[in-house]
Amino acid sequence: MKERKPSRFEIRLPPELEDRIDEWRRSQPDLPPRAEAARRLIEAGLGPAPASGPVGGSTPGATRKPASPGKTAAPRAKKPTASDRQATAAQTKEAQIRALREQGAG
Repeated sequence: MKERKPSRFEIRLPPELEDRIDEWRRSQPDLPPRAEAARRLIEAGLGPAPASGPVGGSTPGATRKPASPGKTAAPRAKKPTASDRQATAAQTKEAQIRALREQGAG
């Protein structure tokens, strides 16, 4: 089967949802970019990926350009571990449930 490249996906969000995504991003230890935050939230909502790995073949950011000669790369934030992601997913689901309950009560 031919390897698929990641595709571009554009989405329009209401300002309130964008604010909630930004709030979630700020709660992450590595402050992911908005696109990465959206990918993580989508994956959390869909559940674990198949054991074979992502359909696109590689994970976002897997291909890196080498640093230019004479330049040093800035230190990178610690990548979250599987247990960090599970804890975050559980917290996110709890927050979603709480928000739905509040909407129903309001």
